[in-house]
Amino acid sequence: MPIFLLKMSHLKTKPTYLFRLCCGLVFLYPLLVLIIDHGGSTIYSVLALLGLFFATFQHREDPLRRDEKLLFFSVIFFVLAAILVILCGDNIVQGVGKLGKFAKLLLLIPAYFLLRKITLPQSVFWYGLACGAILSGIIAVYEITSGPLYGGYHGRARGATHPILFGNLSLVMGVMALAGFGYFRGQSKWLVLVPIVAAICGLLASLLSSSRGGWVAMPALVVIVFWYLRSYLSRWQIVFSAAFVLLLPLMAYLAPGSGVAYRVGVTLNNFKLYAESPIDHAVRGTSVGTRLEMWQASWTIFKNNPILGIGWGNYQEHAKALVAEGVRHRSAAYWGHPHNEYFSVLVSGGLLGFVALLLLFFIPAKLFFAATKNQNAEMQRLGLSGLLLVVGYMHFALSEAIFERSLPVNFYAFYLLVIMVLISQQRKQVDEGRCPKYLSEAPK
Repeated sequence: MPIFLLKMSHLKTKPTYLFRLCCGLVFLYPLLVLIIDHGGSTIYSVLALLGLFFATFQHREDPLRRDEKLLFFSVIFFVLAAILVILCGDNIVQGVGKLGKFAKLLLLIPAYFLLRKITLPQSVFWYGLACGAILSGIIAVYEITSGPLYGGYHGRARGATHPILFGNLSLVMGVMALAGFGYFRGQSKWLVLVPIVAAICGLLASLLSSSRGGWVAMPALVVIVFWYLRSYLSRWQIVFSAAFVLLLPLMAYLAPGSGVAYRVGVTLNNFKLYAESPIDHAVRGTSVGTRLEMWQASWTIFKNNPILGIGWGNYQEHAKALVAEGVRHRSAAYWGHPHNEYFSVLVSGGLLGFVALLLLFFIPAKLFFAATKNQNAEMQRLGLSGLLLVVGYMHFALSEAIFERSLPVNFYAFYLLVIMVLISQQRKQVDEGRCPKYLSEAPK
C-alpha cells in the first residue's frame, strides 16, 4: 500500500499531515471568510476535494447514523427540487447559473466524510469561531473610524464582502462562539472572557455594518443564548449580562458616526411614508420601499404559478410585466430576486421550493435542538451552536435572499457539517464510554 494511503488508514489513531491540515482549515475558515475575498469558499472547496479523494481510496468503516442521513437528505432534496424547477422554468440558462450556488450545498457530503474520519478536535471549532468574531469586530471598528479597507460603502463596515453579509455572519459567529461558554470555562475560569468578547465583537460588527436585517435576529438569538446560560449563571449575573447586551445597541445608537441612529430613523420614516404614498411615489424606491414592492410583486407572481414557480433567474422579467401594467412601482424590478429567501423560493420554486427551504432549515434545527436536550454537556453546547446558526439564517432570510449568494451558502453548509461531525463524534465517545454520559459528570 502506498505510504500516503497507509497514513490515511490510521487517521483515528495518530496525527498525520492530513489531520493537521484539516484542523488548520477548520480553524482558519472563520478568520478568513469575511476579510479575504473567496477565502472561506476556498477552504470549503479544499475540504470537499480532499473528501472526494478520501471517499475514493478509503473504505468507510462506520455506517451513517439516522441524523446524519437526515442532514444529507435536507441538502440533497433542496438541490434536486431546484433542478426540477429549473428544468420546468421559462429560462433554463438563467436557472443553471443559480444552480451553481445551490450545488455548493452538496460539497457538504464529501467534506463530512473526511472530517468524520479524522476525529476533529472541538478546540479548532470553538477557538476558530471566537477568533473569527473578534477579528470581525476589530475590522468593523477600524473601517468606521479610519475608512473602508476594501473601498466603497463609506460609513458601513463590510470587510471583504457586502455590509449585509459581513454584519449577519459576524453576528452569528459571535453568538455561536458564546454557546461554547461551558467549554472555555472547563479550560480555565479566565477563558470565559473569550466567548464573551467574541459575542460582543460579533454584535458590534453587525451594528457597525448597519445591516438592519441582521438586527431582526438579535432578540431571538439573545433569548436562546440566555436560556442556555441559565444553568451556568446566577440570576443576578443573567440580569447584569442582559442589561449589558441591551446597553451595547443603545450605545451604538447614540454614538456619533456609528450610523445606527440614522439607519433606524430612515427605516421608520420610510415605513410611514410608504403606507401613505401612491404607487409612483419616490419612497417606494427606497431600500425599505423597494423590498416591500418586491415582496408584493413576488406574492402576485407566486399566486399565478403556485406549484413549481417560474424557475430560478426569471423573477425580474415577471416583475417588469407587473410594473408595465402599473400594478407595482418600478423598484419591484430593480433586482433579480426579491431580497427575501422565502418569497424568492415561492416565486422561483413554488410550493416545492418552499417546502425544500423549510426542510433545509427545520431538519438541522430539529437535530441540533435534540442535541441540546442530551444530558452530555459537550453535545448540548454543540447543539446550541448549531441551533443559533439555523435560527440566525431563518431571520436573515426575511430581508435577504440568503441562498442566492455563494458566501452565505458556503458558510451555512460548512458549519452544518462541522457541528454535525462533532456531535456524531461526541455521541460515539459516549456510547463507547470514553466521555461522561451525563451533565453532572462533566467537568465544571
